[in-house]
Amino acid sequence: MKLISLTSVIVVLLVGISSGRDASRTAMAADQSTGKVAGVILDANDARIVKASITMWNGETTRKTKSGDQGEFEVSLPAGSY
Repeated sequence: MKLISLTSVIVVLLVGISSGRDASRTAMAADQSTGKVAGVILDANDARIVKASITMWNGETTRKTKSGDQGEFEVSLPAGSY
């Protein structure tokens, strides 16, 4: 069993609010108050970490999830800093 220290875990995140490419969708996206954080959890050797616990917290709101079978995850969040 390989143990991974917290300091050796690399997190790759794609952060953003879903928005369209045309002007009408962009205008609608500006009014959204939620977004998503999605990515893949990797160790120091770029191996994907399966079932990693993920917590997003901004002082008020907490969202928890686990990475999937390929280390992937997605969390829907209210707009804000986390």
